[in-house]
Amino acid sequence: MTVRHDGCRDVVVEGDDPQEMVEDERLRYEGAWSVQPCAEASGKTLHVASQGGARVKFSFDGNQVRLIGRAGPDGGRADVLVDGVKQLCGVDFWCPQVRDQQVLCYRNGLEQGNHSLEIVTLGTKNPMSAGTRVYVDAVQWSAAQGKSDLAEGGGPADPQRVIFGYLSRQDYVDSTGNAWRPATEFVFRIGSKADLVPVAFWTDPRIKDVAGTPDPDLYRYGIRGSDFTAYFTVAPTQTYHVRLKFCQTEPPPQPGGYATSVEIQDKPVVTDMDIAATAGGLGKAVDLVFNGVRPQGGVIAIRFRHRFAGNAMIQAIEVEPGDCPTGATGATPVPFQFPPGTN
Repeated sequence: MTVRHDGCRDVVVEGDDPQEMVEDERLRYEGAWSVQPCAEASGKTLHVASQGGARVKFSFDGNQVRLIGRAGPDGGRADVLVDGVKQLCGVDFWCPQVRDQQVLCYRNGLEQGNHSLEIVTLGTKNPMSAGTRVYVDAVQWSAAQGKSDLAEGGGPADPQRVIFGYLSRQDYVDSTGNAWRPATEFVFRIGSKADLVPVAFWTDPRIKDVAGTPDPDLYRYGIRGSDFTAYFTVAPTQTYHVRLKFCQTEPPPQPGGYATSVEIQDKPVVTDMDIAATAGGLGKAVDLVFNGVRPQGGVIAIRFRHRFAGNAMIQAIEVEPGDCPTGATGATPVPFQFPPGTN
């Protein structure tokens, strides 16, 4: 299959569809099911159950499977079992409006061979639903084993430079003419119903004078947190160097300090770095540089975390093709000295 973006509005999908499909009347049912005509269903009928304990089963030879059905205002809930094993996520058949021929659950990546799919109605519903009905239309499955073309072709090959916590609508241009934009592509683990910005962002310049750099604005902002990952989409066939920019401006509020550990492409490259000690003091800029970074699927992932109860931090990141020029290879991290009993 080839996916091509064609202009601003159209996505064109080309290639053979290897899936097979069986309609609802050919599945095996147990319990209180009824047949309901439906002009919008793939086989023009639906099997419907509303009481708990009704089952529908299908065995197939392949590596992936999908349940097709209706979601609607009276939809209920059901468990999903694959090869007799209950899946962590069940199916909620509720939707504010009727939607037929929906993929309501799927399982990919199975070992090639014989498998079974089983749906068990629960007779329950979410608070928004007007009923507990489960609608089965069809099952799709496939034994196709395609070749992955992930990240073949192009991708952004230019250097990428970002400043965390920087909110200006205009890029910052450094002393050598390089443009730095606000960092936006990262995942932050902070818990549910929490506002990330006041907890993690330094959006106001934290210090006027930053020692050791002609570009203090690269070090005045930043983010901190126990675990977060920055992502960069790049050309998949090149290698890159990653430059990490740090500046600690004040003593940390927690005993564990800003002991920052870093992983690049899931490989640990820094463990428990004492940022102030590495820079030679508070309010001083310090860079770390890592050469020979290879993308995975056209992506470079840089994870920052604190191994204990404190926060990791970062001010800015540069990702550029090739190795860093000689003489600009950055500092050697100094490990943080944890107080006894830190955990």
